Amino acid sequence: MDWPLSDPPPWYGVRGLDRWIVLAGEGEGTAWRAALDRRADGTPSLQAEALVRLGRGIAWGIRWDAASGAMGVCTAWRRGALVLRSSHLVHADLGTTHRWSLGALR
Repeated sequence: MDWPLSDPPPWYGVRGLDRWIVLAGEGEGTAWRAALDRRADGTPSLQAEALVRLGRGIAWGIRWDAASGAMGVCTAWRRGALVLRSSHLVHADLGTTHRWSLGALR
């Protein structure tokens, strides 16, 4: 579930992706996920991510977004029920971008 704290800027366009198909798996210290979403205009958007556990509560991985061509490194830190994630992607038009998120597990 995603709860945005504010509306996107006007240049972002129609907001949102609708989740269509998700494939995910995990192994000994690894996890992967591929998602196929649909944009508001109906075009598909494929994303993929793979993580490897580095230690207790720490993971490193790669992330790829086919629609934008963005690819880069992602990290995850877990402390109790809190998970801090980062994404450091290289985008053809935007250059290097960074995203941080804080989540809580149930």
